[in-house]
Amino acid sequence: MLFGAGHIGRQMVSAKKLGPIAPDANSPTLVLDLMTPGTLDPTWTFTRASTATYYDGTGVIQTAAINVPRWDYDPSTQQLNGLLLEEARTNLILNSGDFTNASWIKAVCTLAAGVTGPNGATTGSGIISNNGVIGYLGQNLTGVAGTTYTVSCFCKAGSLTTVQILIPAILWSDASWRFVIFDLSLGTVSSVVGGGASGTITPVGNGWYRCSITATPDQAATTAVQFARATANGNGVTIQHYAWGAQIEVGSYVTSYIPTTTATVARARDSLSMTAPGTWYDVTKGSMSFEYIPRGAGSFSSPAQLVGAAAGTDFIDCVGYTTTGTVPGVSYGLGSHTQKVGGVTQVQATFGAGATTIAANAMHRHAVSWTLGNGARAAVDGVNGVPGNPPAPAVLPTITSLTLSGVSNNQTQVSLWARKFRYWPRQLSQDELTLVSIGAM
Repeated sequence: MLFGAGHIGRQMVSAKKLGPIAPDANSPTLVLDLMTPGTLDPTWTFTRASTATYYDGTGVIQTAAINVPRWDYDPSTQQLNGLLLEEARTNLILNSGDFTNASWIKAVCTLAAGVTGPNGATTGSGIISNNGVIGYLGQNLTGVAGTTYTVSCFCKAGSLTTVQILIPAILWSDASWRFVIFDLSLGTVSSVVGGGASGTITPVGNGWYRCSITATPDQAATTAVQFARATANGNGVTIQHYAWGAQIEVGSYVTSYIPTTTATVARARDSLSMTAPGTWYDVTKGSMSFEYIPRGAGSFSSPAQLVGAAAGTDFIDCVGYTTTGTVPGVSYGLGSHTQKVGGVTQVQATFGAGATTIAANAMHRHAVSWTLGNGARAAVDGVNGVPGNPPAPAVLPTITSLTLSGVSNNQTQVSLWARKFRYWPRQLSQDELTLVSIGAM
């Protein structure tokens, strides 16, 4: 497992060397570059109280030990996404990678074993529907009304190039199923059926796709979710498609695979932070930028925060977003840069409804700057923020830590791939922030 490189002040720490950086009055005094796997700068603290999975540079799912960071690659292109920082999630499925186990319902179908799955092992299963019927794999979900679930499974085409994931109608007052049909030849969502449901499909290499459906029941019930359901009758002989790695998690988007056996498994949240700032920080002014890829949509705290006495009441953040007026898993619609001291908003620079669109699973750059008693500035992907109300901080919080993908302003953590963070001990101009937010500075 490799670790990411970073540098502080005029000293660079990497897997290869330790050497000076030429001084420059306009340069940031703190840089964390997570796009060069190596050794994580020791001034940063990373924790995760559980194991977790990631894709290595060959696109194969691997497991990171407790408190070991995950440099995660796109399994299809094998390009580095960055350091994966995720919120806590639990896989509610039992024996998630072993469909032969008795915990799985094999409804009018049989399994062909020994297929190499996305984990590089021969643990995938071929699904063979019985003659004249449609088969599927099932496992019970005890659904809670008002709770959003994301159901996912890795699938690969056999004789059929389409496959379904279904959530039974008993969980909705309209008595309608929620299901998604996935095209495993084109790598697209063919159709989504049922109010409020959405689906995603992501290539993971070697013909495999991770398919997911997200929906929110309005009735409580225990019922069998249907995974890898065929879209046509079988003949009892032919493998219609392949499946591996099922997951049911509470949340509006799919996160990294959580393997289970005889019990559900919780993956702890990733935490990356730096304690009380050192000489790189100016208590009266500053600027910061963060380059990252959000994993999925949802109301979330700013992806980078300077935090004081309490995360929810004392902080200076980058730009946070909410999904107001947008489709979960697709984009964020409202943005703002906020500073609070003792829970009192000192400054807020906003973007307004629809002024920016932050797509999930795409790279973005946020940049903000401030000076005590002067207006704050912000930019995201080249779009400038506008002064809010109040327009300038009367007082700044006493900062004790810097967190990436943490929890701030009483909002939940956002799951993301962190790529690069920078801090300047001066207030960048609006033009400079714009350049930073498009990667030109």
